[in-house]
Amino acid sequence: GSIRSKEGFNVVKAFESLKKSRTRTIVTIIGIMLSTALIFAVTSSASSFVSFFRRYTAYTYGEWHGLEKCTSFEDYESISSSDEVETAVYDKYEGYADVSSELEDISDLYLNVFGINEDFQKLIPVHITSGCFPKNENEILIPEFFSVLTDSKYEVGDKITLKIGDVVSNGEYILPTADKSNFYYWENDNSNKEFIEREEKTYTICGIFEMPAFSNIYSYGITAFTFPTETEYLTNSYDYFYSLKNPSDISSFM
Repeated sequence: GSIRSKEGFNVVKAFESLKKSRTRTIVTIIGIMLSTALIFAVTSSASSFVSFFRRYTAYTYGEWHGLEKCTSFEDYESISSSDEVETAVYDKYEGYADVSSELEDISDLYLNVFGINEDFQKLIPVHITSGCFPKNENEILIPEFFSVLTDSKYEVGDKITLKIGDVVSNGEYILPTADKSNFYYWENDNSNKEFIEREEKTYTICGIFEMPAFSNIYSYGITAFTFPTETEYLTNSYDYFYSLKNPSDISSFM
């Protein structure tokens, strides 16, 4: 009882003190307002930064939580049907296109052609600057950087004829993956690499897209996309990407 009375007396005394000095009261109120504003500003800035970082990451690298490279379509179907998976997409290896003959200063360069459909962009960033996604296996989506390298002003609707084939190194067929289409392990040993032509194919350019973060400009390969064919040229020629309904479960799911 005495403690409560003392606390009440102190509050009344503080109130009376503020009433006697209007200047002190105004300064106190302004101080409280500035402190509150500063706390709000710091909290808001931190929240804005996190939001920006999330948007940047999604735009640059995509919104997938896990992936499997060089696997089968059956594996993709299995994971896409899981109750824990929210979204799953895939790309399919269609072959390499040797385009080094179009270049003066680069002796080794390939277009790494992957089959995808429009759902691919749900998880993987493919930012089209003109045109659209391929709707059949005779259309191709090429990166802007390819036109810069070849000094050719390709436009939507143009025809492009490519020699499609496979690359063999030390007797083994080498599969690229759409999120990392480069050959770091060949940079010191190009003598064992061989391009084996499979067919010559003419595509219609259906679209042009930004150079993606997952395609390294210093690599031997530049990613290009067509519509997936029914033929599986090599075993385990699929990559799939997926997002989970509960991202925190990724470690146990993998």
